[in-house]
Amino acid sequence: QRKVNRVRTTYKTLLDRVGELDDAELADAREQAATRAWSGCLAGAGFPGFATLEAPRQKILTEARALLGHDLDGTPTDPARLDALRRTEIRLAVADNTCLKPWQQTFDVVRHDLEEQFLKENLSELTSYRSAMAAASR
Repeated sequence: QRKVNRVRTTYKTLLDRVGELDDAELADAREQAATRAWSGCLAGAGFPGFATLEAPRQKILTEARALLGHDLDGTPTDPARLDALRRTEIRLAVADNTCLKPWQQTFDVVRHDLEEQFLKENLSELTSYRSAMAAASR
């Protein structure tokens, strides 16, 4: 394990750059445009105001906690309000799933492009890291 940790320390800057790929994806203009399109799609389906992909789930969770308690432990609640929340959750989930499909296609292209560029720029160092990690793991 010490050898593996030593390799990770030696290649820390490479591993940091790998970790930064997620940030680069989010910053990519194509992905930002796809996120705006997703938000517009949700608004068109009757669910305006979502700017991040996590927001629909977070909204439902917040409403569920307000109704059922923070731990969703079944705090006694008005059955009609709970039924309304369930219907909203289902409609929102269906709309989100539909609107997310084009976003996912864009995300896949962006990820592929960024990873391909990263590999071209860092192939030698990645190969060296793989060899060092394999040797350290023996």
